[in-house]
Amino acid sequence: MMIHLDDGTVKRLRVLQRAHKDKRVFLKVTVLLMLHQGFTPQMIADSLGIDDSTVYRYRQGFEELGLEDYLKTFFMAYSGQLTEDEEQQLLAEVRERLYITSKQVAAYIESAFGVRYSLSAVVKLLHRLGLPTKRPKVSVSKQIVRLRKNLLKN
Repeated sequence: MMIHLDDGTVKRLRVLQRAHKDKRVFLKVTVLLMLHQGFTPQMIADSLGIDDSTVYRYRQGFEELGLEDYLKTFFMAYSGQLTEDEEQQLLAEVRERLYITSKQVAAYIESAFGVRYSLSAVVKLLHRLGLPTKRPKVSVSKQIVRLRKNLLKN
């Protein structure tokens, strides 16, 4: 699993490691340096607090892209699983119909677009689309039941 870097590359990576404030840059550079020094992917993952699959992915990216392109690909934003058109359809659907829970919205997304979302991902998606998500409040009838129980206790 070890990689071999020439002295010039090691020096350049050390400069990048110290110069960048971005944590992602530091991690990608440090993974390469640690692989060069003979650390195992598991040791690197444990030391840096990342998943070992990330170590393998960084190594593969370095090998496939070369150093220059590897260093250019520090971050690509996650755009979600739905296309823009699907997000607009979802937005229209949620505005048109009453959905009480994120579970209902997740079920709609899966049936309409064939994409599974966790409940927390649905909430994040709705927030990103500018829709409010609030937990339902206790209904009036439940409040009356609670009041009666309290009165009977006293």
